[in-house]
Amino acid sequence: MSSANLVVKSLEQLQPKTLDHRRGVRKNVRLNASIVTANWIATCQVTDVSMSGCRLNLFKPLTLHQYLALEVKLVDSIASVHIPLAQVQWTKHQFAGVEFVYLSHNTRQQLVRLCEEINIFVEDL
Repeated sequence: MSSANLVVKSLEQLQPKTLDHRRGVRKNVRLNASIVTANWIATCQVTDVSMSGCRLNLFKPLTLHQYLALEVKLVDSIASVHIPLAQVQWTKHQFAGVEFVYLSHNTRQQLVRLCEEINIFVEDL
């Protein structure tokens, strides 16, 4: 006589998994920013941010794989976070997702503080 193991799976385990290619938890924000490309400068709004990238609400469209610099204005401050090099990963209508390609040590520290502050105040948005 052999024994058999009964395996019971939850409904969550039976659902197909969707892949999220992001490398960090995104925090919802509403921050004004400026985009600088090789050909022009434009304003936009950052609508979510993580340590690896952000989503932009654009007034001027970007193209896939385009490189840019981003200057994000901090809330209630004259200070800003300067992202010297980012690349467009996706575009849809007036939105684009960018990945931060290069961050200086100082910029990385500013992003850490920004994400920590957002974590506290994200419910207020």
